[in-house]
Amino acid sequence: MPVVAVVTGDCGGVALEALLTADFRIAEPGSRLLPPTGPGGVWPGMALYRLTNQLGVAATRRAVLFGASVPAEQALQWNLLDLLVDDPGSELPDEAAAVLAAAGPGLAVRRQLMLDATTTSFEEALGRHLAACDRVLRRTDAGAAS
Repeated sequence: MPVVAVVTGDCGGVALEALLTADFRIAEPGSRLLPPTGPGGVWPGMALYRLTNQLGVAATRRAVLFGASVPAEQALQWNLLDLLVDDPGSELPDEAAAVLAAAGPGLAVRRQLMLDATTTSFEEALGRHLAACDRVLRRTDAGAAS
């Protein structure tokens, strides 16, 4: 199933960790993404890894090194968010239904292939992608035979 996350206000710590793993991300204007902080400044946890992996070093430099917040409008431009809406509570059902309808079978496989793409060699990835294609074709052939 697709994971839909909604941000209202400030989003940091564990909430930011969860947001960065979501498949579809909605926020209200004026919200901010806050890197998690600890006793020594920015906490060096998985949120920093996910931010850097999803955006690159240059885009996350200020947040990772100095704890700068990322306004929702900037997060939308950087594709950390998918949608800004004034009242996420009232618009969530329509957006969530659209995401669920578009997900289709094999979402977990596509998600994992996408996440592995930045750390897997082409040769290793080729086998995984061919296996995923074969799985889709077998499902298509089985559906056509019924």
